[in-house]
Amino acid sequence: MHPLILFLVILWEGFVTIAVEILTIRQLTPFVGNSVVAISLIIGVFLLFLALGYRRGGQYLTQYRTILIRNFTLAALWLGIGLSYYFTAHFFYSIHTWVSRHLLINLTVYLLLIVAPLVYILGQTVPITTNLFKQHATVGQISGRVLFWSTLGSFTGAVLTSLVLLTWVGVAWSIVINFSILVVLILLLLPSWRRQWWRIALLGWGGIIIYYVNVDINRQLFVHENHYANYQIANDFEIEAGQIGTALVINQSLSSFRGEDGQPAPYVQLIRKFLLDDLQLTGKQILVIGAGGFSFTEQGDSGNEWTYIDIDPAIEAITRDHFNPQLQAQFIAADARQYLRDTTQLYDVIISDAYSNQIMIPDYLLTRNYFIDLRNRLTDTGIAVFNFILNPLYLDRYSQRVDRTVRSVFAHCVVTPLHYQAKYTNVLYFCRPSPYNEDAQEYTDNLNPASLDFFSGLEQHWE
Repeated sequence: MHPLILFLVILWEGFVTIAVEILTIRQLTPFVGNSVVAISLIIGVFLLFLALGYRRGGQYLTQYRTILIRNFTLAALWLGIGLSYYFTAHFFYSIHTWVSRHLLINLTVYLLLIVAPLVYILGQTVPITTNLFKQHATVGQISGRVLFWSTLGSFTGAVLTSLVLLTWVGVAWSIVINFSILVVLILLLLPSWRRQWWRIALLGWGGIIIYYVNVDINRQLFVHENHYANYQIANDFEIEAGQIGTALVINQSLSSFRGEDGQPAPYVQLIRKFLLDDLQLTGKQILVIGAGGFSFTEQGDSGNEWTYIDIDPAIEAITRDHFNPQLQAQFIAADARQYLRDTTQLYDVIISDAYSNQIMIPDYLLTRNYFIDLRNRLTDTGIAVFNFILNPLYLDRYSQRVDRTVRSVFAHCVVTPLHYQAKYTNVLYFCRPSPYNEDAQEYTDNLNPASLDFFSGLEQHWE
C-alpha cells in the first residue's frame, strides 16, 4: 500500500480514538456527572482496553488490510450507535430500573459493554498498520514515524473535538463526523469497491440510521447542545403532584420551572420569600451562581441588583429565546471559583445553585475552599444561600459531609428542607458569614446562663 494512505489511516485513527474518549465523557455527563471519580474511571477503562488492543494488534501475522477494514467497519457502527444520546439514555434508564441504582456500577457496565470493545478495536490499528510499511527501515524508525502520526492525530482530535466540533456543531454531528472519518478510511483501504459492494451498502444504511439516532432525534429533544450541556424545554412537566408547568431541563436536570400559575420551582419560591418577603431586602447586590433559567428574577428584581454567573456563555441567549425572555439581571459567563477569587465586588447575598446533572453539584463547588472564597465576597451582614440535594435526615455519608463542610466555614445556618423524608430532596441553607465563636460557652446543668443570654439578645433585637 502507498505510504501516504498508511499515514492517513494512522493519523485519522488517532483522531477518532481520542475523540471517542472526549465524546464519552461529554455524553455521560447528564447521567453520571463530571466528577473526578467518573472521569478517572472513564480514562482508566479507555487506557486499559487501548493497551489490550495494542497487544492484540501485534499478534496478527497475516491479512492486515482485511483486519483493518473489518475493525473500522465494526468501530464505525459501534461508535455511531453506542455513543448516541438516544442509546445512552435508554441504556442508563434500563440499567437503573432493572439492574442497579448505583451510578458507578451503571457507569462501569456501560464502559465495559460499549466503550471497551470500541477502544479495543481501534487500539489494534497502530501495530497492524506498522506491518504494512516496507521493511527497508529499522523497527525503531518505523515505530517512531507511526507513533508520531498517531499522536499527532490524537492531539488534533483532542483540540478540534473540544474547541470546534462540540462548540459549533454539537455532540450529535461530532459523532456523525467521526463515523464518516472511519468510513473514508474503509474506502481508502478497500482493494476493490465492486467486490465489497455489500460492505459499502451496510455502511450507507448504517450512516442513515446513525444520522437519525443522533442528529434527527437530538433536534427533536433539544433546543441547543454544546460541550457543556444539552438544553431541553419540557412542556406539561409535573414537578410535584398536581403542579404542572414548563421546565428548562439541562443535562437531564430540572434547572428552572414555571408553573401554570406563573410561579417558579418551590425551592426558588422559598428563597425569594426568605430574602424578599421576610427580610424585605431592597437595593442590595445579589449574586446567583448557576444561572439555570434566571428564575430568581423572572417575577421582578424587587429593587435589587442581581448578577448571574454560569460557565456556559450560551445559556443567556438560550434562556431568553426559549424559556424566559425577561431576564432582568446582569449575566457573566465565567467559572464560579475563578470569579470569586478575581472580583473585588462584595455582595449582600450569594446564592449557590449550580449542578452538573440531575442531583450532582460539581465537586469543586462543595469544598471548604470554595465556601471560604464565597464567604470572602460577602459583606459583613451578608447572607449565603445554598441549594443542596441531600437526605434531610442525614442518613448517608454524602449529606453528613456536605453539612459538616458548610458549617466549618459558616457556623450559623438555618436549614430548611422542602420535604422531611428519608431520601434526597432540596435542602436550603441560609448562612451568615460570622465566624464560630470559640469563647461561647455551652450550657450545662452546672453553669447555665441561658435566661440571661436570651434577654440580652432580645434587648439587642429591640434596639
